[in-house]
Amino acid sequence: TEGGSAARMQTDMDYIKRGVDELRLEAKDQGRRFDELSERVTRVEESSKQAHKRLDGMEQRRGVGND
Repeated sequence: TEGGSAARMQTDMDYIKRGVDELRLEAKDQGRRFDELSERVTRVEESSKQAHKRLDGMEQRRGVGND
């Protein structure tokens, strides 16, 4: 029947809408996690750079690496 077909179509549309909403939430969460990891990588890179500078300074004071 036409009424049953319309009801089925509405049910399918509602199902699709819920799926799209879930995908949006997942994408937003993934973006947030990506941003957090990017910040962490930046901090690790800065820390690594500082550590290398300290090591270079120690080597220079000890005369290591001077050819």
